[in-house]
Amino acid sequence: MDEDELGGITFEYFLAILNQDKSKSEKKDTIRRVYRKYDKSNKGFITLSDLRQVVYKDLKEDIDEEVLAEIFRKTDSNQDGKMTFEDFYNVMTKKVYY
Repeated sequence: MDEDELGGITFEYFLAILNQDKSKSEKKDTIRRVYRKYDKSNKGFITLSDLRQVVYKDLKEDIDEEVLAEIFRKTDSNQDGKMTFEDFYNVMTKKVYY
């Protein structure tokens, strides 16, 4: 997927890959695999702390803490501090915009 071999892909490119002509179940399975990378302890949800771990330590992204918290808040559909797979799926398939 890293066509220019620079060691990564953009978020936009990642979304384009996910939204290629695949069956809905194939897309959901792909997104579920990505979700599991965030839900490392297999709790069934992602916390803001989990998101920080992946973004800052694993992906080494430089995102402002306030922006990251706002993305999480807008993704967490019922504002319980837990991003479910359905919340994640809706954002990744552009059913929810932040």
